[in-house]
Amino acid sequence: CVDFMHPQITRYYNLTNPSRDQLLQDRRYYINRWPNRRYWLIEAPRIQRVGSGEWLVTSRIGYEVSSAERYRRGEATSTMRLGESVGGLRILSITES
Repeated sequence: CVDFMHPQITRYYNLTNPSRDQLLQDRRYYINRWPNRRYWLIEAPRIQRVGSGEWLVTSRIGYEVSSAERYRRGEATSTMRLGESVGGLRILSITES
């Protein structure tokens, strides 16, 4: 289980130490802006242990997003820092390039 809404997430794209409300607001905005979304892995994720109970997971992903007015297709590299938590893992940060 990976906890996305953990209160101690330190980085979410361009937000530093976002609140739960900021995370939810950003997700709602994205879903409303791009109601049609498709994602796929371009290559297998790379998992690297970076400390006691922490990992970096880096994935190259392809995407297609669209709305009635817009269409975008491309590739991105997404990196999540995960930390051990009771019952599973929690997302500490998410960045994308």
